[in-house]
Amino acid sequence: MKKTLILLSSLLAFSCMTAQAAIYTWAPIDGSTDWSQASNWQTESGPSGNVPLVNPNWGTVNVSGDHTVVCGPGTTVEGWTSTINVSNGANVSLQNFTKFQRTTVSVGKGSTLTVGKTSGSIVANCDQNMNWTVYGTLNLTAALTWNANSNNLFVDLGTTGILNLTNQTDLGRFAFSASLGDLITEGTAFELVTRELVNGVGSAATSNTTITGGTQSDDIAADTGCSIVFLHHASKGATMMGAGDQQQASRGSSVLVDNIRWQSYLSGMTAAEAEEWGVDDSQRPYFVRYGVSKANYGAPFKDRWFRRHDGGVLKPAVLEKQRKSKGVRRGEA
Repeated sequence: MKKTLILLSSLLAFSCMTAQAAIYTWAPIDGSTDWSQASNWQTESGPSGNVPLVNPNWGTVNVSGDHTVVCGPGTTVEGWTSTINVSNGANVSLQNFTKFQRTTVSVGKGSTLTVGKTSGSIVANCDQNMNWTVYGTLNLTAALTWNANSNNLFVDLGTTGILNLTNQTDLGRFAFSASLGDLITEGTAFELVTRELVNGVGSAATSNTTITGGTQSDDIAADTGCSIVFLHHASKGATMMGAGDQQQASRGSSVLVDNIRWQSYLSGMTAAEAEEWGVDDSQRPYFVRYGVSKANYGAPFKDRWFRRHDGGVLKPAVLEKQRKSKGVRRGEA
């Protein structure tokens, strides 16, 4: 008898959980764009009487096709144990979103999802790992506040995805990944198509990003007999400290410089260098130093100074080191 009661209790609990995990599909009436209008949603059993992501109507939300859907600031929504799918060119805006927790997000190529909050930040409760797939554009117009859990928010940006962050000073549990994929195209000539993966956090995102699919650069080198040269920024910290000529000055992960065989740099003239080379401080911004900070297969290279001219053109500069004056001994005139 006890076993039967326990089984019935378990079935009731399970039925309650599955009832919450409804599937809501956007099916607007007369071209409506209002998320909070329940009649715009269809469930497995027919027209919905509820608005998805409004407590307790969590589940899977599907918006697909040439639709614009807006959930205005008057409707509070959250992503507790829910999945949000935006695909096939759809444009969804959730303007008062309070929390991501066990939330799966998928934004297809050519689609846009914008998530914001009327005031304050959005809570990111990573009591479990969360996985977002962004092949279109995801805009977070409010910053995420992280809880104390140690799980991650994995964001796969694929070959086309873009994540735009606002006021996000702490990447916290974000872990980004991306793929070169079609970024390298082959026609009459090889072309590298570049894109910003994560906007709004400066250089911090680079250290949280894993790039896959890099073998295509090796294919280009093998087919053409050419070396592959990547242009990259030095970190602001290294630049401000006058260490832009160091091997590890490159912005982002050390993987970038560890896996290359050669690295050069352009470094602005510091105040100490201006004094050393006799350059007036007002002219200092015009001078840059070129050198090689890593060369596995070549001889040492002597640094060279260049001066900026009209149009930003760099031309070799002829500089002479200033002799340091010797001090006069006491008793000597």
